[in-house]
Amino acid sequence: MLSYPKDMSELMAKFFSEETCRDYVEKLRWPDGYACLKCDNKKTWETKRGTKYCSQCQHQQSVTAGTIFQDSRIPLRIWFQTIWWFTCQKNGVSAQGLQRVLGLKGHEPAWLMLHKLRTAMIRPGRDRLCGEVEVDEAYLGGEGNKELVGVAAEI
Repeated sequence: MLSYPKDMSELMAKFFSEETCRDYVEKLRWPDGYACLKCDNKKTWETKRGTKYCSQCQHQQSVTAGTIFQDSRIPLRIWFQTIWWFTCQKNGVSAQGLQRVLGLKGHEPAWLMLHKLRTAMIRPGRDRLCGEVEVDEAYLGGEGNKELVGVAAEI
C-alpha cells in the first residue's frame, strides 16, 4: 500500500520532483503495471513528455489522462501540495489562502485546483444531508496504520 505523508516536510521529501509525483500517480492508477488501453500490450516505454507509448499499436496514454490533473499546466508537485493542504485543514481552504501558502502568483490557479478537488469529491446521485448536520474527523486503524476519515451525519 502506498503511504500518505504525515506532515508537509514528509510530503516535500517524498514528492520532491515531477517525476516522483508522476510515478506515484502511475502506481495508484496501475498497481499491477501499465497495459495499453487499446490492445492490452504490456510492452511500452515512456516518451520524453512522460506518456506511455505502446510498442504494438503505438497508442499513447498520459498518466494524468482522466484525472483532475488532465490538461492542467500546474505542476503535479503543486497539485500534491494543494491536495495535502486541502485535506489537512479543519475549517476549509480558500483560494486566497491557498495562493498565499503555496506562493502562487495569481488567484486563478488556486481557485481552479480547489474547484476541481471539490467537484471530484461529490458522489453523483447522492442523498443530501439536511437539517442539523454534525461533522467531525477521526483516525481509524491499528497501531502505526491509522487513516484519517471525515464523517458527517444528520442529527
